[in-house]
Amino acid sequence: MINPHLNLTIDEDLRQRVVDFVYREQSYFRANTSGYGRKSCSLNKIDHKLSEEIQVFSKKCYESLGIFEYEDEPLLGNLIGVNKEGAFVHRHTDPAPDGKCHVRLNFLIQKPAAGGMPIINGVEYAIEEGGCWKNIASAWWHESSKVVGSKERIVLSLGALVKDTIVSKQLLADDI
Repeated sequence: MINPHLNLTIDEDLRQRVVDFVYREQSYFRANTSGYGRKSCSLNKIDHKLSEEIQVFSKKCYESLGIFEYEDEPLLGNLIGVNKEGAFVHRHTDPAPDGKCHVRLNFLIQKPAAGGMPIINGVEYAIEEGGCWKNIASAWWHESSKVVGSKERIVLSLGALVKDTIVSKQLLADDI
């Protein structure tokens, strides 16, 4: 069985800077055409102080999991995803080159009143605000439940391409 929960935390100051960025820097966000009420910002593709901070934070997170050898994920990179009321992430997997996995470390920066929870291979997982979960995005079918209420779901997603052998050893050792 998959256990996506990770014992990683985001500093409250950084979490708040992400929230502030979402509401103050709208020009960096693009509508996600894969579904209603979704927008995102690919931090690797913008010149902003927060992007640099998140790059450092991402490196720290991956290294804390024993992953020192990886590449930045080129399509989405590190991103902030926002879903408003009624929005959800559709069921999908993400691409990765042979021999590598597309890995995402996701932080629930802002939790909606209800919904917005990750669903991996058909199982919904409860995540608290500030909590973190892993997603082997190229191997696991993933989506989210529909956001309920006016408080938006905000996720910080740290993307990397990691060798299959490293993923098996460092990220899946406790999964059955």
